[in-house]
Amino acid sequence: MGLARALRARGIPVVVRSEENLISDRFITALLSLLRAVVFFGDDEYVVPALYLDFFKLPALDRYRLFRARAKEKIPLIELLSSKKMLEGAGISKPAPFLAVARILGLLHDKARNMPLNTFLDFATNESGYL
Repeated sequence: MGLARALRARGIPVVVRSEENLISDRFITALLSLLRAVVFFGDDEYVVPALYLDFFKLPALDRYRLFRARAKEKIPLIELLSSKKMLEGAGISKPAPFLAVARILGLLHDKARNMPLNTFLDFATNESGYL
C-alpha cells in the first residue's frame, strides 16, 4: 500500500477496495512495459523489455538476431526496428512484425503528447494489440 500512503501524505484522498497489488499483475506489468517504451522512445533500456511482450508476437530467434545485430552495428534498436533492409541484413526471417512494433511505438509516442490520458490509454491498448 505504498502508493496509497504516498497519495495520502500529499493530501489526496484514497479509497482502497482490495488488498491485491495491481502493479504486480502480469497484464499491468505488460502495459507498463509498453508505456515505458513509448515514453522513453528510442531508449534501448525500455525498448528491449517491450520486445518480449506477447501481443507483439516476435519470434524468439529473430529477437536474438536483432540483439546480436544491435551489438555488432552499435546502433539504437529503434533504428534497426525501423529499417527493413537492416532487419533482413540481420537475418530476421519475418521483418514485418518488427517494423510494426517500430511504427506502433513511434505513433504512440506522438499521440501520448497530444491526447488526454484516458483517451490515450484506450488508443494505446487497442493500437498496440494489448487488447
